[in-house]
Amino acid sequence: NVRNLIENKKGNLWFGTLGGGLSRLDKDRKYFTNYTTNNGLVTDYVWNVFEDNDENIWLATEVGLIRFDGITFSTYTTTQGLGDNVIGDILLNKNGPLWIGTNSGMSALKGFANIAKKEDTASYLHASNPLSNLELSTSFNPDFEIYNVKTGYPINDININGMFMTKDTIIWAGTSDKLVRVDYN
Repeated sequence: NVRNLIENKKGNLWFGTLGGGLSRLDKDRKYFTNYTTNNGLVTDYVWNVFEDNDENIWLATEVGLIRFDGITFSTYTTTQGLGDNVIGDILLNKNGPLWIGTNSGMSALKGFANIAKKEDTASYLHASNPLSNLELSTSFNPDFEIYNVKTGYPINDININGMFMTKDTIIWAGTSDKLVRVDYN
């Protein structure tokens, strides 16, 4: 049951499935690679697939936001500051936040803050960055901001595949009871 698909910058097709995990069809359309809970994915239910500027693949799932760096999967949940673990959509603002539509409004992954405080390491990284999941997990913490009724915004939930970003980075989001316009600029 394919839920979402994208073509990445390298020409590969990525498929998010309900029950089959994440699949990649190579650019020559000859070989499939399947990623499931047997390969380190925490769930086999992927609602949405998104590629960032640094070719990381982000997954919207019912157990959190997942980042695939081509080698490993990292999962971000409410424990790290995400507004809700049930995610239906993902967008990226130009060199800005990664927007996440959840069952409890919107979350913005603004970036990653350096916790290691090493002199040769940046103090803050954009959400889209070239570091591996291992490098991020050992030196950085995700920096989420939540937009929902509890934080003073009129957003209860975001529908699956319910967000769209215009050329001027205005986000339109469909909820269970309204259409919301978000201008983060």
